[in-house]
Amino acid sequence: MEEHDFTAFPELTNAQLETLRFQSPHEQIEEDFDAIVMKVVDGDTVHLRWDLRAFSFPLRLHDIDAPELSEGGSEARDWLTQRVLGKRVLIQIDKKNRVDKYGRLLGRVIADGLDVAEEMIRSGLEICYIPDEITVCALIGEIKFKNPYIIIGINRYYCVLAIRDVGNVCYWGRVILSRFDSIT
Repeated sequence: MEEHDFTAFPELTNAQLETLRFQSPHEQIEEDFDAIVMKVVDGDTVHLRWDLRAFSFPLRLHDIDAPELSEGGSEARDWLTQRVLGKRVLIQIDKKNRVDKYGRLLGRVIADGLDVAEEMIRSGLEICYIPDEITVCALIGEIKFKNPYIIIGINRYYCVLAIRDVGNVCYWGRVILSRFDSIT
C-alpha cells in the first residue's frame, strides 16, 4: 500500500485521489471554497484557513509566476499582503489541475469580487501571466503565443517573454513589443 506524508503534502494529486482518498486525515479539496488568508509567503503563494480543516495550508495562485523574494519579488509579496491578508476570499479550483509539482493546491483567489492575479497583472507588477493561449496586439500586428512553448507576461509598459525548453526550464527575457497604458 502506498504511503503519503499528509503533514508535508496535505493535497493529493488527482491520480493519488483514486488510491489514497480514504487514507487522508482531512477533507481533500475538489470544489471552490471560501477561506481566510492567514499568511502571504511571496507574490504567488498564500496560506489559507478553511472551515473544514484544522490547519492552514498553502495555495499557489493559478496562472501567474511572481519573482522569488531573492530576485526582487518583495514588491509583489507586499502588494498581495496588503490586498488579501486576513480577508475571507473565494478560491476557485480547476478540477483538472488542482495541485502543483510541490504539492500545493492551485487556485484563483477572488477578493471583493475581483481575480487577484488579474489585478496584479493590471497593476504593473513584475509577474508573468501564464495563459493557455493569448493574442497580443503589437507594432507588428497580432502575435499568438501558445503554451507550453512560449509564456507571455504583461504589465503596463512591456511584454515579457519566457521560452521553455524541452526540460520544461523557463528562460526569461524582456522584449518590448509596444507601450500600452492599459490592458483590455
